[in-house]
Amino acid sequence: MKIISQFKKSFKSDFAKNVLTLFSGSTISQIIPFLVAPILTRMYAPEHFGEMGVILSIAGIFSIVATFQYESAIMLPKKDEDAFNILALAVFITIFISFLSWIITKCFSGFISTILKIDSIEKWTFIIPVFVFLTGLFNALNIWTSRKKQYKRLAIRQIAQSTTGAGTKLSLGWLKYINSGLIWGTIVGQLTSTGVLAIKTIQDSKYLFKSINFKSIKKNALTYQNFPKYTMWQGFLDLVNASGVVFILSSFYGVAVVGFYTFTLGMLQKPTKMIGSAVSQVFYQNASEKVANNKLIYTDVLRLLKNLAIIGAIIFLPFLIAGPKIFSFVFGEKWLEAGRIAQIISPWLFFRFIGSPLTNVAMIKNKQKEFLYISMGMNIIFPALFLLFGWLEKDYLFTFIVGSSVMVVYFVFTISYIVRIANK
Repeated sequence: MKIISQFKKSFKSDFAKNVLTLFSGSTISQIIPFLVAPILTRMYAPEHFGEMGVILSIAGIFSIVATFQYESAIMLPKKDEDAFNILALAVFITIFISFLSWIITKCFSGFISTILKIDSIEKWTFIIPVFVFLTGLFNALNIWTSRKKQYKRLAIRQIAQSTTGAGTKLSLGWLKYINSGLIWGTIVGQLTSTGVLAIKTIQDSKYLFKSINFKSIKKNALTYQNFPKYTMWQGFLDLVNASGVVFILSSFYGVAVVGFYTFTLGMLQKPTKMIGSAVSQVFYQNASEKVANNKLIYTDVLRLLKNLAIIGAIIFLPFLIAGPKIFSFVFGEKWLEAGRIAQIISPWLFFRFIGSPLTNVAMIKNKQKEFLYISMGMNIIFPALFLLFGWLEKDYLFTFIVGSSVMVVYFVFTISYIVRIANK
């Protein structure tokens, strides 16, 4: 209740209302995985979570370029017709990249399996383009729905995705489909979420379909060309950071360690997504509108930063103090190592939580090129540390300590940069 009251006092009424709408959907959608997680960790082994993490990381490489990041530009045009043409462009690109991902993974599945030391990769190559298509389509529809301020719809899709995904994982686990339950559960959840947004968008935007034409698509593609030129590569570097660590851990330490790491990230990020994703979507829409009308967003940024810091401390402090005990008690003794990882990376995830929603300021202020250079160094250094220490045969917990410290420094610098450009 104190958190909700803080939002009401700190933000303007429309902003608070929209955030709380998404927050309510996020809360329900994240509570469900929390409730089923202790059951899933007793159904599935760390290796199964690790396998799913690797599959999602491979799909993520293609997903980050699935729309050439044009979906981020959907929020910016003043006319809905222009925004809808950008949406169409994002969908066309997604279809092409999905097909390309199928060809590449089919050709190199054996090589990928050898490098990552996971034989089962070959049997899952057909599912990667499905992930890519659903992710690209979802990202575009999600931003369009935010532009239309359909926050109740976004809340519903969160609940639908969480419910169907968790239900499928539990059902398949109970039916002893242990080797595929987690992956199919993720697919079903994503399909449900994307389907909800797609059906509603088609129903509400029929009048805009006739506005789609090559000339308008080309015009908007050129107008917002900084997104594929800079924002896409920034996103790709972010993925090199995230997926690179997964691949390196799999190669040097085994799929079980990948399972510990990806499961830990998932558990620690679930409570932050309840607030972070809701705040980020509403802040992006609100700040874009203000900047388009030549209004300053500096005060909004500081206010958001303060509130997220308070909430982040409440979420991450318990894991910093007693991560191993919490994980072993809730998820079982075999997840003790995951608790140790949680304890180590909590400071890094705290600063990422308070900094990530603010990165939208760089896009709103048309500073994609500057922000690309800022993120480039750290997104290369982080996986490079894991590669170096893996090659030197250092303990993976020591590697996480060094990596987490580096990421704390990076996010502190990034937050300082965002505050500075917001004041211009």
